[in-house]
Amino acid sequence: MKTLESRRQYWHEHVVAWQCSGLNRAAYCREHGLIPRQLGYWVRRTGADGGDVSADTLTLVPVRVQPVRADALVLQNGQGWQLTLPTTVSTEWLAALLRGLT
Repeated sequence: MKTLESRRQYWHEHVVAWQCSGLNRAAYCREHGLIPRQLGYWVRRTGADGGDVSADTLTLVPVRVQPVRADALVLQNGQGWQLTLPTTVSTEWLAALLRGLT
């Protein structure tokens, strides 16, 4: 029986290999004789879950939103960057912009 550490190492290597392979999980598992559900478990466990497409990691960034004047909105994070936008900007566009910053 494998130790927990050797199982972690085994699955970590497969998770990394799957991510680099360009294959979806099912195809990778077929090629390597793995059970897709097990690979999915280890992908989630390692935090590398991006579905069957390239795994982009979502990072939450604290942002403070404050009005500067009646016609402007300023987004500012703790690292010092600041973005001034008109208050008329659409919420959908702003959400897409913030998703793109991560």
